[in-house]
Amino acid sequence: VKGVGNYVKLLFNIFRKRKSYSSIHFVWSIFILLEIFLFVSIRKKIVFTMHNDVPHGYRGTRYFPYLLIKRIAHTLVFVSKYTMKSFICRYGNHKNMHLVQHGVMPISHDFEMTISNNLIVEDRLIFWGRVLDYKGVDLFDKIPLKLQLDIYGRWSNKLNSLKNRLLKKNSIKIVDSFLTLDELNGLLKRECIYILPYKDATQSGVLYTLLAYEKVFISSNVGENYQFLLENNLEALSFSRKDPKSLLMAIEYAFSNHQLIKEKLRTIKEQYQWHNAMNHTLMDKVYR
Repeated sequence: VKGVGNYVKLLFNIFRKRKSYSSIHFVWSIFILLEIFLFVSIRKKIVFTMHNDVPHGYRGTRYFPYLLIKRIAHTLVFVSKYTMKSFICRYGNHKNMHLVQHGVMPISHDFEMTISNNLIVEDRLIFWGRVLDYKGVDLFDKIPLKLQLDIYGRWSNKLNSLKNRLLKKNSIKIVDSFLTLDELNGLLKRECIYILPYKDATQSGVLYTLLAYEKVFISSNVGENYQFLLENNLEALSFSRKDPKSLLMAIEYAFSNHQLIKEKLRTIKEQYQWHNAMNHTLMDKVYR
């Protein structure tokens, strides 16, 4: 309740001071019924970041609040090619659309990563992140794995039955909590194969953190994660959720080529540094 009240105050203050700003950039829509009055009144100044073409789990073709935002906003910003392409297919073009590619996401500036040419890779898979339905961890209930799987992240209460089933498997370890910074530091200093088994996703912050630390990962063939692998000739690290054989092939490829993949990720991540993604020329176009 307090949060909603503070958000209403924020919107009111923006409206009151609207003439002081040349651009007003919204990164998320929190509650469109509250925001719509402000959006309409400042439509010539609104820059809006679209993270998804539709919300996760939404089964309709078009999501009305996103259509409304598209029609009102002066400028739309997308953080991945995949999202931008999908959005255009659903809602059509916008006169001012810009791609500002999401950059790497280190967890802290003082975290030191030691790069070694003689890595000992643990014989296990790691899933890290908030455990929600669209993240696709139900895959591990359907396909038996021959190696250890560790799942780190706070689980949605809606998935308690799935969690209880997975806990009965000797090959699966579950840490149902948000990791502290020290715990996450410890995890990222280990050499394992990470897995992103998402059912549907546009872009994932986990991808950009793994890229920051050159962590080898495999991914289901959906969303920006898959697009990233395709664009960088790493398609062999992808798999179909419906094809157990393709999952085993991706795992085998990741282990067999671990060092080569890490070296490639080291080169690729330079393209995803923020000073490349948010250069002055592009920012001038976004906030013109």
